[in-house]
Amino acid sequence: MASTTAALSRTLKTITLTKINELEKQRKAYGNSKDAILHAAGKVDNDQHDRVLRLLQGVEDLKPPTSNSSIDIKNARRFLEQSHFDASVPAAMLDDFEAQLRSKLDVQSRRLDLAALYSRLLTE
Repeated sequence: MASTTAALSRTLKTITLTKINELEKQRKAYGNSKDAILHAAGKVDNDQHDRVLRLLQGVEDLKPPTSNSSIDIKNARRFLEQSHFDASVPAAMLDDFEAQLRSKLDVQSRRLDLAALYSRLLTE
């Protein structure tokens, strides 16, 4: 009975460590992708339209839009396209889209950071 318990304990520890390692890989990959998106958006610091467009493309690449998204990606894209040709789209709206897109990137980072914290607490 004791050997069965020990084997089960070792198996659970191995599975837990494997999951923690995979989580850390996800966190690093997301962090690298996020940094690349923010760097690309930062390159066009003077052009708000291009900056928001690069952020929008990055968010779409990292996380496809969901139906319950706080920012409707399709509408954001349409307003962004319209702002390219129509000056009636206010810059404040583009600022709001940019802030929301940056927030979406940060939320996922925080989730992964909290998961990493929980995994460290679990192993202590």
